[in-house]
Amino acid sequence: MTLTSLADALYARFLATIATRLVKATPISLTTRSVPATETVSIPTRHGSIRAFVTRPAADAPLASGTPPVHLHFHGGAFLVGAPWQDEHLARLVAGEVGATVVNVDYTTAYGTRFPRAHEEAYDALRWVRSSGQAMGWDADRVSVSGVSAGGNLALAVIEQARRAGDPPLRAAALIVPFVDAAAGAAEFVSPMPAGSGAPAPFVNERLVRVSQENYFADATRRTDPLASPVYNDAGMATLPPTLVVTAERDSVRVFDERFTDKARNAGAAIDYLCIPGVDHGFPESSKEQDQAGIRQLAEAVRAHLTEHLDPARPAGTSTSGVPSHLGETMRALHVPAAGAAIELGDLPTPTAGEGTVLIRVKAAGLNALDNGLASGMMAGMMPHEYPLVLGRDAAGVVEGVGDGVSDLAVGDEVFGHVLLVPPIKMGTLAEYAVLPAASVAKKPAGLDDVTAAALPLAGAAAAQSVDAVQPQSGQTVLVNGADGGVGSYAVQLLAARGVTVVATGTPASADRLRQLGATTIVDWTAGPVVDQVRDAYPDGVDALVNVAGFDPAQVPAGAVRSGGAVASTTALPDEQALSTAGLTGTSIMARPTREVITPLAEQAASGALTVSVSSVVPLEQAADALGALAAGKANGKIVVTLDA
Repeated sequence: MTLTSLADALYARFLATIATRLVKATPISLTTRSVPATETVSIPTRHGSIRAFVTRPAADAPLASGTPPVHLHFHGGAFLVGAPWQDEHLARLVAGEVGATVVNVDYTTAYGTRFPRAHEEAYDALRWVRSSGQAMGWDADRVSVSGVSAGGNLALAVIEQARRAGDPPLRAAALIVPFVDAAAGAAEFVSPMPAGSGAPAPFVNERLVRVSQENYFADATRRTDPLASPVYNDAGMATLPPTLVVTAERDSVRVFDERFTDKARNAGAAIDYLCIPGVDHGFPESSKEQDQAGIRQLAEAVRAHLTEHLDPARPAGTSTSGVPSHLGETMRALHVPAAGAAIELGDLPTPTAGEGTVLIRVKAAGLNALDNGLASGMMAGMMPHEYPLVLGRDAAGVVEGVGDGVSDLAVGDEVFGHVLLVPPIKMGTLAEYAVLPAASVAKKPAGLDDVTAAALPLAGAAAAQSVDAVQPQSGQTVLVNGADGGVGSYAVQLLAARGVTVVATGTPASADRLRQLGATTIVDWTAGPVVDQVRDAYPDGVDALVNVAGFDPAQVPAGAVRSGGAVASTTALPDEQALSTAGLTGTSIMARPTREVITPLAEQAASGALTVSVSSVVPLEQAADALGALAAGKANGKIVVTLDA
């Protein structure tokens, strides 16, 4: 053992023993209300029982009437100092000025304690809080969490473990100078102040971080675990509850907290950020006027944040409009503002999930010919439209809200799906957020990216249902008219997978691609009548036709099908008499991309059994132009719009 490591070990023992006993409560009062004396309770955890200090709300506090909410708090101390009383002023603030019952947890910090013990104890404390509402007299459905320094790390770990377990989301979080990167080199914790500023050395210095890492995070390979280092928790960033992050200008931790805040915001989380000027980590010199002013500024931010989000009149994670609060009140959307109006990209109110629906943050949206039909008002005579009407039917993204009656999807699920064509036509997916019926939303298989998933639902369902309608048998020959489009390319593959000889209409430019998808014969529809070309190659006719092109019955090449064959069409269909005269049966296909239909398609795409042909990927700002290209027949495969919500 080197002298440095010996000194660090002695320092760690000092922090865990003597320093713990020396730490006193911060000598400042942040409430003028009468707050009851603290109670001590025992919380069972998987590692044994731990202590917690319960502070009941002042009787006249804003949220204290009826059954008050409950707030879980974790103190700091580099995972070595076990002194929850140092945050008594914060517990009394929340109890007195918010009106929540505060549970200040005394998690294990003894020398030699290793990750993830404290993190698991912290989550077990949340589970106890939620299971003890009736016995303890608090509202277990209105739970928030906070932490200072190492405690901020634990607060984020509680949120993440709850997400992994599928628990209800917490109402809010307040992170005060949180420690978010256990993997950073200890030497990186330096003063963020400019050189020559005269600022003193930071409270959290290289030695303190090194000692904390070597004691609690002794296994260096686990320091990037999202529980240990929330800054690396990419999977959980978007589902954070409304979160307040408070940093201190002179704090060496500030740089890491700002990095975390930026990542969380970019993921779509609602983060309120406050940097208090002139102070260091934890406001250690609380007797100084500047530190006291900083503590009061912190207190006001925490009070306002928790009061807003623990209000019983507000559904969990929502703003006053009912929109999940981290989403914002408005969103960008490509829409038709009024009947007969031109398409616009602009701001619209963010929608909310209703009964039987889910709200998703759209990451990608697939375009379909139907979108142009809705934009032009072509279907207005068939079913009512409501304006502004958002375009787009297919999407992939992340669930942000779940309506009543939905039990198989949860916030944070990565999904894809479709807005079913039911009246009134109003909601769409070419927007930062979209409401979809839960029945047409499926979880996205591992390995399937958002662009591919967004290209599947409507076109894939139309192809699958068309193929099923003609009941193809192995060894038969089936014509796919419109094979070089999105629906057609899927139909070619689904038929080939059943052992069918596929005849596909296309152009010389698409011939090689269609053969790769499984077509045996390519008919160039630009070179002459499709029926004549098919009959030249197959004099007896093909066994069936899957038609996905042409809106005029005269354009449907039913004459290529032998008597006794079948026709399925997603567009036009010859009338019953014409079909009967030719000895054919016909089925008009109105695609229903329900979960049962799109799930197997996604699984095939994820495994590589189904190729998803995406011709171009464009941002939302170019979606209107892309719809124009689709209408002009210039799309050779699917067009997908990506969003950065």
